[in-house]
Amino acid sequence: MDPDPGEVPCDDVPVADKRIRGNRKRPANKRRRKQTAQKAAAKPTKVCFISGKEARYRDPKTELLYHSLVEFKEIRRLLEAGELQLASMAPPGETSSANGKSKYLRSSQQASRRRRRTSQDSDDSNDDEPGWNITEEMKTRLRGSSWLKDELRDGGLRQLIEQIDGASDDDGENNRSERQMQMRVQRNRGVSVSPRELELARTRHSHPKFASFIDKFLLTAGVLQPADGRKSEGIESLMEEPGQLVLAPIPRRKAGGDSEAGEGGQDDESGTDGESSSGSDDEDSDSSQESSSEGSGSESD
Repeated sequence: MDPDPGEVPCDDVPVADKRIRGNRKRPANKRRRKQTAQKAAAKPTKVCFISGKEARYRDPKTELLYHSLVEFKEIRRLLEAGELQLASMAPPGETSSANGKSKYLRSSQQASRRRRRTSQDSDDSNDDEPGWNITEEMKTRLRGSSWLKDELRDGGLRQLIEQIDGASDDDGENNRSERQMQMRVQRNRGVSVSPRELELARTRHSHPKFASFIDKFLLTAGVLQPADGRKSEGIESLMEEPGQLVLAPIPRRKAGGDSEAGEGGQDDESGTDGESSSGSDDEDSDSSQESSSEGSGSESD
């Protein structure tokens, strides 16, 4: 059958030159876009000094990075309270940024760690248990610690703290099998451990300097104390050579009913003590009267 004069053979189908040139350019453009995205992902993210979010601005007085106006006001409040110092007054080589040189993390580790944080966290049930609440005395001791302020200027340390704080985020809990295994272990042991506590234990095990920081932090707050009772030497000398540390006695917290019952019990005990003491006083007076009468009788004889 003869082909239709209007038809063109398949081998002679014309191809648009623009389409060919476009197909040749697309892979190059895709590679450039991919390289740009990789460079942007590899670039260290600057974090806010207060909230840990991505920093957008820098405070000219303190040289601290912040995210929004809320964090800026908090920085100025800390500056007025004397808890921060001006950048011009800071010693040479010290920085408050979380991207500086760190003794806790190498530069490669600092660049690879990112903050994962969410406000929805329901794993803080242990905070209300007796003996584990942060008291005002602890806050006062931590705020007044010059050692703690110097340590928190270390960017690597702050990243480790942020990593522990963000351990309960959804990004860190996607491994279903690992979560199920942890739940089975906790059920067998009869304990409930939060993701943050697990991450804290792992970080202390893998970073000896961080473990030493935690011990000194708890010593500063008054949670730990030297086993040999060297309290009179001052916190500065204890920080240099803390030695073996033990838990400090926990102040006993009483509820309203318990305290009232305790006071009533003390009153009852004091009442019984009063009766016994009055009884003993009567006995002493009787014995003294008898001795005096005997003495007078002997004198009359």
